[in-house]
Amino acid sequence: SQNLLEALPESFGGLAALQELWLHHNLLSALPESFGRLASLQQLKLSENRLGALPESFGCLGSLTQLELSQNLLEALPESFGGLAALQELWLHHNLLSALPESFGRLASLQQLKLSENRLGALPESFGCLGSLTQLELSQNLLEA
Repeated sequence: SQNLLEALPESFGGLAALQELWLHHNLLSALPESFGRLASLQQLKLSENRLGALPESFGCLGSLTQLELSQNLLEALPESFGGLAALQELWLHHNLLSALPESFGRLASLQQLKLSENRLGALPESFGCLGSLTQLELSQNLLEA
């Protein structure tokens, strides 16, 4: 964390036993496709980078329980995002998201969701399936009734 890291090598995906990864406050603009092979990862902090997109393989991080992606440049999330079945805390505030994938409703374990300060105009129909949600932040978006 808090370095000047601009990229991760493709070989980074070989860290199969890694459980916690803190890469917040760097200069990362992309993640390698191999990132999805970090199958043991439970906590991932990527806030305050320059990420504009996530690799499709990101949805393979099935052990992830806490994910921080706030203060990036994310405009969309991959459809595979719904594969993060164990996810309990998700921070996506202060990005450029204009929509969420329909697969978002498959995040059945999600308890805390921060989506403030994005460009969301609507929520997917599947949003109603987030039955474990106890905290939801949606302020400063473009939502209409």
